[in-house]
Amino acid sequence: MRGRRVALGIALATALGVGGWATARAADGDSVFAKVPSIVLGTPNAKGMQSVLDELDARQRALDRRERSIEAREADLRQVESQLEGRIEEVEVLREGLMELLEEADQARESKVQSLVKMLAATRSKQGAAIMSALDDELAVEVLERMNTGKAGKLLAAMDPERAAKLAEMMTVTPLEAVEED
Repeated sequence: MRGRRVALGIALATALGVGGWATARAADGDSVFAKVPSIVLGTPNAKGMQSVLDELDARQRALDRRERSIEAREADLRQVESQLEGRIEEVEVLREGLMELLEEADQARESKVQSLVKMLAATRSKQGAAIMSALDDELAVEVLERMNTGKAGKLLAAMDPERAAKLAEMMTVTPLEAVEED
């Protein structure tokens, strides 16, 4: 930074075509233009020139403060980004665990539904119809769809006609149509 300041002072002096140097210090002791041509300071316009130099120095200090502020913000953003990446990794681990649990639950449900299908297929039609009547509609349809069509037909025939008609209708609805109805 200081090198740029001195270079700017030298460039200013060169542009003015002046020789000798005098040292000028700001109140804080760290002037942008540590050396100002002495011939410039001795001219009637010296005060105006000095005020321009002081203003440039003040602007440089403001830019330096702003640069430090931006660097601090960037550091804060990097820290927040790092924290977010850590959180994302945690969420991914939890998501994978949840997916495993859902898969296990699906497998357990599938096993139970298969057992129910086998059990109802082995029972007499009247007994199976009584059990099917007590089941939830969606589960009853799932069981009927997995059964042998002959045995499913006998179960429906042994059920209450209204309930059997409702289940038969549900069996003909495609999953997309069921979603549209909701």
